Amino acid sequence: MGASPNNEDAVRCAESAYHALSEDDQRVLVCFAPFTSAVSPTLLDGYLPKLRSQPALAAFALSRWKESIGEARKHGLLCPHPGEPSHLSVPPAVTALLRNRPEFSAQTETRLAIDTAFREVYGEFMEVMHMMFQSTVPEFQLSARDVVRLEYDNMVMAMDIALSHRVAVEMYYSAIYHSSCMTGHRARGLELAQRVASQLEEYPPEDLAGRAGDNLASVIDTIGDYQRSLGQYEAAEASYRRALASFLASKSRHTSWMQAGIAATYQKLGLLACDSQRWPEAEDHFQESLRISIEGNDQASQASVYYCLGLLAAKQHHAPQAEQHYQRAMELFGDDRFSQAKVLYDWAELGGREAGRHYRRALTIFREFEDRDRMATTHFHLGERAHERGRWEEAEKHYRRARMHFFALGNHRDEGAACSRLALLAKDRGHVVAARRYFQRALRLFQKINDREREATAHHALGKLALQFGRRKTAKRHLCRAREMHADLDDPCGLAEIELDLGFLAYQQQRWQDAQDLCLAALRTFVTHRNRSGRKRALMDLAPAWQKTNDPSLPDEVASLLGTTGAKARAIFRKMASSVSFRPMSMSGLPQIPRELSSHRAADVNMRKMRGNLGSLGTRYFAVLFLVPGSCLKSQLV
Repeated sequence: MGASPNNEDAVRCAESAYHALSEDDQRVLVCFAPFTSAVSPTLLDGYLPKLRSQPALAAFALSRWKESIGEARKHGLLCPHPGEPSHLSVPPAVTALLRNRPEFSAQTETRLAIDTAFREVYGEFMEVMHMMFQSTVPEFQLSARDVVRLEYDNMVMAMDIALSHRVAVEMYYSAIYHSSCMTGHRARGLELAQRVASQLEEYPPEDLAGRAGDNLASVIDTIGDYQRSLGQYEAAEASYRRALASFLASKSRHTSWMQAGIAATYQKLGLLACDSQRWPEAEDHFQESLRISIEGNDQASQASVYYCLGLLAAKQHHAPQAEQHYQRAMELFGDDRFSQAKVLYDWAELGGREAGRHYRRALTIFREFEDRDRMATTHFHLGERAHERGRWEEAEKHYRRARMHFFALGNHRDEGAACSRLALLAKDRGHVVAARRYFQRALRLFQKINDREREATAHHALGKLALQFGRRKTAKRHLCRAREMHADLDDPCGLAEIELDLGFLAYQQQRWQDAQDLCLAALRTFVTHRNRSGRKRALMDLAPAWQKTNDPSLPDEVASLLGTTGAKARAIFRKMASSVSFRPMSMSGLPQIPRELSSHRAADVNMRKMRGNLGSLGTRYFAVLFLVPGSCLKSQLV
């Protein structure tokens, strides 16, 4: 397939402009071939000395560096970056032209020299990004995130060059990994991590026996993080176990940074075991991680283990023990306020009088770090608390903010959950039209992501709402659709709940036998699955229907299901039928937001694990912090 006319015109224009440059300026411009995104003026200042240190580039007129850039800009070969005017960008047609130049396209000494200079300057840059991402200062993390948005493609290019040169890649990969965790691009991160691992596996055996092998193990460990965050739990466990085996076999296993990595991987295996309710196994992994952390006097790792032990106790409903672990984690995290916020959030999940205060403290810190995902979830739970206590306006404020953040994140599932809660709130306040509108919005969101389980639940909710306010045709349409979808979802108790509501509709329409049959079918399901609350609801609905049909065989059939006598079943029905005409409708069974941020925890443990010994932020790195115009860091560093 040939290039489009527009692309052909761009290529012709680029070639014409390039040939209008002097030979010296053409050579200088070839040095821009590796760039694939923004070109920072500050990084260019660091790039020039790297180029000058390459003997193969001695013939390049690098003394005309600024003049050559000016000529390239005048001819449109370098342009202001659309997202950041202080930066430059290389148009795609120019990039293609430069990479096809004879001195760059083949594996020549010139190509190797340019790639080496590019790799080295970005190696220093990404070292700084790694340290900023690990900082406990919000401004540093946020500035690093903003810089990486502009530089991500260049960072990947630098790492690819490092892989092709068969050199260590831990700093390149670590900065990219941290940026993927912070921006939530987990699927993209997993794909890149798997590609990096496959390329590292091609390194010579003698390299893999040393530092490159440690790099490979760390990358495999992060593959497990991505897999766990994407719900691929079995694959994640296999990745963690493979990484752990490599760490334990490493020649560097007794170094402090490797011990921290081993402890972190044990924590993540413990979290996986905790997710699948393998409590003793989770406890063993956490205790092993704690032992290693104490031996290495690693306070941050110890704090993380106590946090995990708190999660384990909370999942087993051991609230006092969980609180003790959370309190210890808070003390050990010290000035790491972001980690403390995560502890406070899960502490609040235990409930109790202090839950609201813990949520609000966590929310304040999440705002400082501009973590919209956690801000959204915390607003959601604050909304639930206010809703339960009848504080309608406060609940609506939190639900709306949660929905706003989920919308901005493109998280349709949890935006739909927020819409569902807003619908329930509107219904409780008597705003029927608003409730129906929010439920319909939730339904569209679940349909958009093809979440059939939540879509079915939204149909069920709309059916219940219509039924409560006498819209019987609408109720039947939604309830029948929910019934069809639940039949395909292997959710018998959910299907039984819908049958009870269809039974209520049949009762309202005076279809007594249909009401009895539907309620009896639901009762059979609840009895089979030992659902005591469902069984009670089914009996309450069945009693008034039986009073209308006066079916003589029904008490005996119910008695057989319940393991009692027909006489007792009749007595139960008469008692229930005399007290209620039909069980009041409820709005239960609506979509719920996940109550745990387990997808974050796997990544958070690893944030401290990548290879250390980076040295201090020397003066040669300070310029990188000025890449974000107007950065609040400038006033701190000048």
